[in-house]
Amino acid sequence: MDTEVIKVITEGGRAVGVRTRFGELRAREAVIGQIHPHNLGYLVDEVDPSATKAASNTRVSDFSLLVVHAALERPLKFKAGPIADKAVMNTCCPGNLKDLIQSYDEMNQGILPENIMIGSSCISSGDESRCLPGKSLLHCVVMCKAEPAGGGWAAWDCIKDEWVQRVFTYFSKYLENFTPDIVCSYHVVAPSDHQSNSASFQRGDIAGLSMAADQMGVNRPTPALAQYRVPGIEGLYLAGPFMHPGGGVWGGGRPVAKRVLEDLGIDFDKKFVQGSSRL
Repeated sequence: MDTEVIKVITEGGRAVGVRTRFGELRAREAVIGQIHPHNLGYLVDEVDPSATKAASNTRVSDFSLLVVHAALERPLKFKAGPIADKAVMNTCCPGNLKDLIQSYDEMNQGILPENIMIGSSCISSGDESRCLPGKSLLHCVVMCKAEPAGGGWAAWDCIKDEWVQRVFTYFSKYLENFTPDIVCSYHVVAPSDHQSNSASFQRGDIAGLSMAADQMGVNRPTPALAQYRVPGIEGLYLAGPFMHPGGGVWGGGRPVAKRVLEDLGIDFDKKFVQGSSRL
């Protein structure tokens, strides 16, 4: 619907719908929301105060990713050979431990390292229909501190394009044919853009919350919220990277769906698992 939810509607301790900037939507059975723990108290009334306090105290990671999407005049040719040309993702980073540690130290200082750590691929190599014949698409990710030195969070809009040019220059060392004319256009997504794109990525954390040991498993995001339910609010369930099993392509929606169906009296395993094909 391309609209923002500004409140979960509750009546008598039960979630019955949501209020958006364009009106209300009523739920038939339940409300499933990607509500970041830091926003729970703002979006949902009547939640147990101890639950919202613990949720607001959860930690995001200090680190994030700078992401570059680029349209290229031609496919890349890696110096590593044709296998790298077709790889889903290549890691371009220092080849010795000393330089690698130095890169991590510089990243921790909030600066773009001299030897940048890059994950890259031509995503059109596996699906040529994604671009024009003879052209290519680049997907590039760079590890970085969420708050860069010399300006912090607010500096990203000023520095992100400069960082991209430095990334391209360093990246060219690993390629046979990366010259300035190869990039037709690009789009950069900085940590601040991650948060603007999705409230699940607070402070640019693409995993929703820090995936430190004390915020995993039965503690993710907090013990009170780890069962995907919201204490004191029936019919409201939480989904998102800040829930177990965490950020990444891990099938995190499955346990939420299972919890909802169980509460509705539907046997998840009997309905969806038994008799299904397995790899």
